[in-house]
Amino acid sequence: MAIEQNLAAILAAKYGRDVRQAIHNGIQECYLDVSGAVELTNNAATLANSKAGLANDAADLANTKAGLANDAADLANTKAGLADTAKGRANDAADLANTKAGLANDAADLANTKAGLANTATQEANAAKGLANKAAQDADEATSEFTTYMSGVPATIQGLFEDLGFTKVSGVICVEVERA
Repeated sequence: MAIEQNLAAILAAKYGRDVRQAIHNGIQECYLDVSGAVELTNNAATLANSKAGLANDAADLANTKAGLANDAADLANTKAGLADTAKGRANDAADLANTKAGLANDAADLANTKAGLANTATQEANAAKGLANKAAQDADEATSEFTTYMSGVPATIQGLFEDLGFTKVSGVICVEVERA
């Protein structure tokens, strides 16, 4: 039931219990709206942070593999140089070393490509995190605005609650019920 409907129910109620029920429904709906938005925002921020962490881990792993591939390429180039100076099998050893160097460079290129993709994923996750944090900030501002709005209302509502037999105990609205 929308706030407008709850307000209309409060105005239209003829009996105390109907008024109390309408007030209860209105307050409960406000609470559920605000707490639901905050929970969804917090869940989105947590998920975005988790994905950013995973993307960072993937980028680190890709960078490590790129470093290893570059080391392998350096080693292959060193062996190619030694093979060129060798007599007898110099041509065979050079061909083999050049092939291995090419493969190592391909592996390094692939690792660098994967590192670039991981960095892009990290940037996207960070952007999502920023959006989630903005949503959380907006929810906090909405909660603050609601609290500020309600800070001017309590005296009026408190009088209405007291007229209807409500009391407030530790922040909870209570109704005293007499049984016959």
